[in-house]
Amino acid sequence: MNRALLSVSIFRVVLLGALLCLGLTTWAQSAEETKAYRTAIDAFYPVMIAHVNAGRLNEARLLCQKAIEWDPQNPVHRYNLACIESKAGNNDKAIAALSQATARGFNDPNSLRTDPDLAAVRADARFAGMVQLAARNRGEVPATAGLAATPVRAYAPAAPAVAATRRAAAPAVRAAALGPLTNPAPASWTGGKLTGLYFMTRFWISSGSLEKAVWYFSPDGRVYHNPTGGFAPAVLAAGAEQKGTFSLSGGKLSIAWSDGKKDAADFTPNSTSFSWNAGIFVPVKSFANAGALVGRYEGGNSISGASSSSTIELRADGTYSQSGAGSVSSTTKDTYVSGGASSRGGGRWQLTGYTLTLTDGQGQATQGIAFPYDDPKTTLYPDRFYFLGVMYNKKQ
Repeated sequence: MNRALLSVSIFRVVLLGALLCLGLTTWAQSAEETKAYRTAIDAFYPVMIAHVNAGRLNEARLLCQKAIEWDPQNPVHRYNLACIESKAGNNDKAIAALSQATARGFNDPNSLRTDPDLAAVRADARFAGMVQLAARNRGEVPATAGLAATPVRAYAPAAPAVAATRRAAAPAVRAAALGPLTNPAPASWTGGKLTGLYFMTRFWISSGSLEKAVWYFSPDGRVYHNPTGGFAPAVLAAGAEQKGTFSLSGGKLSIAWSDGKKDAADFTPNSTSFSWNAGIFVPVKSFANAGALVGRYEGGNSISGASSSSTIELRADGTYSQSGAGSVSSTTKDTYVSGGASSRGGGRWQLTGYTLTLTDGQGQATQGIAFPYDDPKTTLYPDRFYFLGVMYNKKQ
């Protein structure tokens, strides 16, 4: 997978074959529903990439197929499915997914040539044709140029025709190098100034999902959505899912994202947080020390048609173990199918400032912002902590 292309990770899965060939009926989505599905995909994409990085390819596949179902015209999802199938050794499925990606406008031949997740399929005789198709989509190959025949079997599930109105999400595929581990600017959201690190929650009624994300507003007027760790400008720019510039004036917060999209809404501050664009932003603090994170935690996410849960134990000797489970379901007028997955893994963990890094037994590192989200009324500290889109609850 490629940083510019959406990616994430999860665990090993047993999926009912019916899910792979089910033809779902078409439905019409309102603008609100389309946005809700976009938000849901953005929420679980980091989990999917984490699964890929950890070698939990069945779990990653399950989530990628859900993204395709909800956003079928976005070629990035098909590209990422090809990466998953390539890593799993399924060359036919990888080529099929690439064929579907290029048919939907995928135009990044350089990623095809260099992405390490496609190493296994690159030697396939049909792969060169995929590169040519991507180059043609980019305008690098004349439309009249002939392409080598590349017979392909379709493996991706049929999906509802959803209008492709959402911008392509772009979570990081792999943990960015931390670089200088600077601290974030202090949180401030009053007096016409906005700086600092915040935890944002926003509930989407249409999909029944709670969006959870990390936002960083830097003193130079830049905003970063879901940074992966480290607060030096170069690290922020390389690791954040989205970045842009912001201005706060006349009671409105306006953001111009680097992909050209713009958001603007009323900015409503109070004593402990601020509200904007239907989200609640709460300032966060780091753990006092790594020892405070030691413990056993459980967490998960649920969105329409998909859910995942995870248990993680962080030990004082620097080792960790993790297990997870996930499920998806699809319903048509006459049919209901479902699938599930489970996984186990472990390795070593390290907390540096706000950055938690998990390194598995194969040396694959997963990195993200982590912070306590504590309720002072409980006897546990922290009773909860956030990491990569999941709020984990501490178990005694």
